[in-house]
Amino acid sequence: MTPLGIVLLVGVPLAAGAAAAALSQRWRHLLAALGLLAAVAGTLVTRGAAPLAAGEAVLSLSAIARLELGFVAAMGLVLLGYHRLAGRSSPLPALLPLLFASVAAGSLFTRDLLVAASFLQLAALIASVLMIGEQPEWGASLAGAIYLVLSALGGMALLFGFVLADVQRISPGGLVTVPFVVAALSVGLALQLGAAPLHAWLPNAFQRAGPGAVALAVGLVGPATLGLLLQALAAHPQLVVDERVNRLLTYGGLGTAAFGAVVALAPNKLRRTLGYVLVADLGYVLVGMATYTRIGVAGAVLHMAHRALLALILVAAATEVESEHRASEDEPVAPYMWGTLAVACLTLSGVPPLSGFAANWAIYQAVSLSDWRLAAALAGSSVVCLLATLSALGRQRRSYPLPWRRPRPAETYLMTLVAFAALWGLVPGPALGAIHAAVSELPFLKPF
Repeated sequence: MTPLGIVLLVGVPLAAGAAAAALSQRWRHLLAALGLLAAVAGTLVTRGAAPLAAGEAVLSLSAIARLELGFVAAMGLVLLGYHRLAGRSSPLPALLPLLFASVAAGSLFTRDLLVAASFLQLAALIASVLMIGEQPEWGASLAGAIYLVLSALGGMALLFGFVLADVQRISPGGLVTVPFVVAALSVGLALQLGAAPLHAWLPNAFQRAGPGAVALAVGLVGPATLGLLLQALAAHPQLVVDERVNRLLTYGGLGTAAFGAVVALAPNKLRRTLGYVLVADLGYVLVGMATYTRIGVAGAVLHMAHRALLALILVAAATEVESEHRASEDEPVAPYMWGTLAVACLTLSGVPPLSGFAANWAIYQAVSLSDWRLAAALAGSSVVCLLATLSALGRQRRSYPLPWRRPRPAETYLMTLVAFAALWGLVPGPALGAIHAAVSELPFLKPF
């Protein structure tokens, strides 16, 4: 880590966020974008840098952490683009660089998990503040309050788990056992990520909150939480040695996938159905992580990134569809956003040859090494989710008489994003190879 890297990763985004809050709406998106671009540069200049001592703390950035920060910065830029083209006036441009700076600061404290978890909790707090205030409806404030409370409880559980992990490492034969530590950390991660049965904030936020806040919580804080998990396991490799615990974690991931898929079948509003589908999709990440193999963890990281991008597309397109339905009948309608949702649902469900299948394939491989039936169960949950989303989309379909109007800028932007999200998997080698090389440096993974 270098002083220049710290400035680019933390200092510039902080300054950009503060300046965006002080200046007019016209300049906010530009300042936020410049702050995130500086962060991308920071991930490049710190490559291969040695740890940096700052007082009693040692700051460093692992290869997987650099990928995490680069992805979070890229997702922030994508979200800013939609926010600008959709003409939204929420304080997202001011809050987004601050959230990134929090995530980046936590990633630097690789040896102090309590500090890292505190910074992650600050990022979740920023997302909840936006969720409460992005839309004037009471439902959005309720969703933000639920996310605030559950993410705070999750942060406390993570801090408690990290303290227990330190105690267990010092006294391995004492009262604090590995299963107990893993249970505490699992509760915290489930609350932060929205895994069943601690998933309540995710469908509520997807249904009621604004698209910007949902994208922050799912698409930026979610990958950062996974990064913290990898950081914690690298510091405490003793937590992965109990195969019985690992098997329970696998079943927890399968339970999350099955629960989300079954509940998504119930007739509901479109955005709530999509929220439950994302709960089910999280099962892939959990199962991939529970293998503790290089290919499984690389697949989980790739799947989380794919899920983050699709979460933004789904919530934004569903919001546009709802706005179109609320418009007067005299306004021209077009199926652009309905088609965008259909393509996004197909690729999220892993229908080959779309990218979702490429994101799932590494996890299928890793799980099949122990039991092919686990991979079949995951694939079955995806089929159920696909049926649920197609049924919900069918209820939203309207008559679209020709000629269709020209797409609005935000619609063109979302159609471009969904095309990329659906087709990158045709050439998955670069993405999976870079992630596999980064996770191979983690000391706790099995060598295959």
